[in-house]
Amino acid sequence: MVNMKKIVLISLAMLMVFYVCLAIAQEEPTAEGEEAIVEEQDTIEVKPPVKATEQKGGAIESIIRFYKEGGDWMYPILFLGLFAIAIAIERAYKLWLMQRFNTREFYVKLKTYLRNEKYDKAIEICQAFKKTTMGSIFLYGIKGFVEAKNSGKSGAGLREALQQSFDEAALNELPKLEKRIHYLDTFAQMATLMGLLGTIFGLMMSFAALGELPPEEKNDALSRGIAIAMHTTAFGLIIALPTMLVKSWLQSKASTIMSEIDEYTVKAIHTINANI
Repeated sequence: MVNMKKIVLISLAMLMVFYVCLAIAQEEPTAEGEEAIVEEQDTIEVKPPVKATEQKGGAIESIIRFYKEGGDWMYPILFLGLFAIAIAIERAYKLWLMQRFNTREFYVKLKTYLRNEKYDKAIEICQAFKKTTMGSIFLYGIKGFVEAKNSGKSGAGLREALQQSFDEAALNELPKLEKRIHYLDTFAQMATLMGLLGTIFGLMMSFAALGELPPEEKNDALSRGIAIAMHTTAFGLIIALPTMLVKSWLQSKASTIMSEIDEYTVKAIHTINANI
């Protein structure tokens, strides 16, 4: 729930920044109390090269003009794009920064204590990596095993309790790796469909202009309808394509982490079973 609130706040912040930039770009500079003086010159004026800042400003104005020409249908598509960006940032943080540690070194240290039945030391190591998925699974798996052992279980019953402890921990933690990633597919599809819907309404406006408006207004209305049709389709695809790529990227990373966890979990269970 807390992560969802963060995603909404990030989306709203990006939306506010976009509309502030849009409002600033719409303002035209005016000169108050001054008149432009035009002087005739016989010499040819050599214009200085365009600066990088001016080129950047022109690019921003082009993007804003492209957005405005798409009409009202651009708003929901933009919102979907901002929401997708927020989820991608949150998931990338969870899968890369929070899961970044040397899993092999972690398991090598843990294995030594498990072989020597020093489960308290093993739990201390897992506690230090509790924020990672692997550390959390091992922590609750070993704790469950120790509780079963202290309750008097032994032999096959203890082995079953060990397996059950790790299975329950994995069922609780592994789904968190893929949490909200599936939304990116939904947003990509919705952005594409919203773009197509904008195209249909743009074409409807164009055809309506041909039959209802006077001749002098038909060209403007026709151009407006075609602009909406083309811009909404393009913007929908601009949002959908990167969203699908990012979704595949995040899914691949989550699958890699899950495979690594499965490998070391099996090894840890075998190591503990050797002492039962």
